[in-house]
Amino acid sequence: HFKQIFSLAHAQAGLVPAAFFSAYFVVSPLAGKFLKAWRVRAGMLLALTIMLLGSLTFGIAALWTSFPVFLLALFMVASGGTLMQFFGNPFITQSGDPQSASRRLTQIIAFTPLGTSLAGPLCGPFLFGANQLSAIDVTWPYGLIALLLLFLLVLTFVLDWPQVESVPSKSTTKLSWFGVPQLRWGVVAMFAYVASEVAIGSFMVSTARLPEYGSHSSLVATRFVGLY
Repeated sequence: HFKQIFSLAHAQAGLVPAAFFSAYFVVSPLAGKFLKAWRVRAGMLLALTIMLLGSLTFGIAALWTSFPVFLLALFMVASGGTLMQFFGNPFITQSGDPQSASRRLTQIIAFTPLGTSLAGPLCGPFLFGANQLSAIDVTWPYGLIALLLLFLLVLTFVLDWPQVESVPSKSTTKLSWFGVPQLRWGVVAMFAYVASEVAIGSFMVSTARLPEYGSHSSLVATRFVGLY
């Protein structure tokens, strides 16, 4: 969708997932430090606030028709999501029976592919149903997300949630992931897997529209993304 609105080359369109996922690389080291110094609830409030501001930034980007501002908004949303993962995981782990903590984390993670599968079929008709595309077309989903984030932000602030503290490490030994072969190669494998998955998903719509791949419409191609 970005590619069509801004008439982007494939390399430029690749900046969209790059802006989103680079937040994980940039923010993760900072999130680790925040987790040691902040209460979990305060960290979740910070994460929700950043995601809310990022969602609202899409409106500014649409008014200015500015692709760099769109990228900034994506980076902000992903930054808040990264912080939420860091602070949300301890909250989920410590807010119930320790024996079922791994099951609760697995259930939360399961919602990610579910959202990806449903987003294409649900949002595709609205984003690609019109003949004339505009920057405004891509902002309304983030407007809905902003309302949901505002609701969650108020709920997190108002409700009397159980006090969950970040648990500092009792070990005084500093370990580098470079020194642990399993972890080092695990990071490399995860990077290769995510890079391949994101690259295929990002260019699936534009590839499906090519004559040699069936000349599918963008609306039909979004269903392929959901299946993928």
